[in-house]
Amino acid sequence: MNFQSSRFTVSPFGQRSRPQIVVTPLPSNLVLKNQVQLGTGRCNPADGGLIFDMPDRKDPNTLVVRGVFPVSCGVYSVTRAIMTAPDYAYGTFRTMWTQSGGVVDGAARLARLPQDARLLFEYESLPLAEIIRLVNKFSNNVMARTVMLTVGVESLGSPATAERGRNAMRNWLAKRGINADGFVLENGSGLSRSERVTARGMGEMLDVAWHSAFMPEFAASLPLSATDGTLRNRFNSPGMHGRIRLKTGRIDDVSALAGFVNAASGRTYVVVIMINHPGAHAGTGEAIHAELIRWIFGQ
Repeated sequence: MNFQSSRFTVSPFGQRSRPQIVVTPLPSNLVLKNQVQLGTGRCNPADGGLIFDMPDRKDPNTLVVRGVFPVSCGVYSVTRAIMTAPDYAYGTFRTMWTQSGGVVDGAARLARLPQDARLLFEYESLPLAEIIRLVNKFSNNVMARTVMLTVGVESLGSPATAERGRNAMRNWLAKRGINADGFVLENGSGLSRSERVTARGMGEMLDVAWHSAFMPEFAASLPLSATDGTLRNRFNSPGMHGRIRLKTGRIDDVSALAGFVNAASGRTYVVVIMINHPGAHAGTGEAIHAELIRWIFGQ
């Protein structure tokens, strides 16, 4: 539900010792502990100085927000995935149900689907090509994981498990002769500290994709330089506009790009850039990307 995420809007204004935090949507079972301090100095647009302590398994409904929030940020909003999926779905449904005048006198319960359960509604998703476009253009981690789970079901049968998804992906790579040495897939979302892939392996996969019958759909799913997605404000130098299709990747201390560059010469190059270094996500990685892409574009 809602990608298991809520928007946190922080305001430093008013007669308060701490900034106000408004959560939308607000699950009824969420316990928010506001430990944010007001501060001075420049605003960091990446995170506003906020630190979200994700709940542990023993207390999944409690979220602590701390850090120093500069007054210069003004009204600042950030979206974060919170809680566990069942707790978030239940709490959000209960909030919206009661706001609509409904009454809930029970609680959440996880159980197997009863044999006599009756299907009330069925909804078919968008076609895969459109889903992949949303995943890649906007780096949607939840949808990426769901695609991996679906691939596992379609290839190896039900139920949908991460292990089936991982095995289906390994089979796909092996069938196409792609170098999978060092390849580690955990949850399929991209948000993992244990997942691994080599630049060579990623490059081989992109080369296979470029020569695939589905190349137009895949290439169209990648962010386009100075145009849309996560590249809408990047690579806007003369001549580069609309000629660079790259998927971005960023978590703390990691900054990456992978995709295709249609160079000034008319040749198209497969490009993979991975930077693992303290602080790489805070801007230094993008500076290196810019220089490398500029050089490749000139080839």
